[in-house]
Amino acid sequence: MQDALKNPLAGPELLGVAAGASLVVATVVVCRVPLPFALLPPAALVGGLGAGLAVLAATRHSKNPVRLILLGAALTALLNALLLCVISIGEQQDVAVLYQYLLGSLAGRDWRHLSLVAPWLLLGLPLVALCARPLNLLQLGDEVAEGLGLPTMRTRVLILALAATLTAAVVAVCGPVGFIALLTPHLARRLLGRSDARLVLPAGALLGATLLVAADLLARLAFAPIELPVGIWTTALGGPTLLILLRHQLRPGR
Repeated sequence: MQDALKNPLAGPELLGVAAGASLVVATVVVCRVPLPFALLPPAALVGGLGAGLAVLAATRHSKNPVRLILLGAALTALLNALLLCVISIGEQQDVAVLYQYLLGSLAGRDWRHLSLVAPWLLLGLPLVALCARPLNLLQLGDEVAEGLGLPTMRTRVLILALAATLTAAVVAVCGPVGFIALLTPHLARRLLGRSDARLVLPAGALLGATLLVAADLLARLAFAPIELPVGIWTTALGGPTLLILLRHQLRPGR
């Protein structure tokens, strides 16, 4: 998402993708929608993809990356407000379940949940690998990319749809674990010393998995026997980092 949108602050949690997916899942739980467990990822995809495409459509004529983030943050706030409304009409047991889920948690997740996500990963990850060359072309600028035969707008929409699909599958089973997607590409680029998507994509995936496992271990051990949701720890790390990145973006001349 960062390379496709040419925005180092792009991420599922900042463009409304995670919030849209969460709203759909919460609505299914609270309203007792008779939806099979296996259909949760497609349902979450509707919300995530709709939110992401709405932000992209609203900023398609703007070259200011901060505008994209501001609109994404505004839509995220709106979706979170709707989410609170949905939770407020739920029963007490629903609220307890959704509280744990909406903070992002791996507690109680087992092989059944992995089997739900696995088909989406098996389909999506090879497609991600195919995105490396278009992403490298987009880094050169729209004019150069189009001169080399790349339809930039269509490519951005397809890449955003792919990102939303993978995000929705994960959000459907463990909630919106914040800031992993934002931080890992930056860490990967710094460690590799380059921004070649052919290297950043797999390195970012490995770093993201490592960060998530480390945060989950911290969530389990820091206040044992109480286990805090893993999303609290990833947000505690990602929040300050986001402020630093945003400050860098708002410097004069950028």
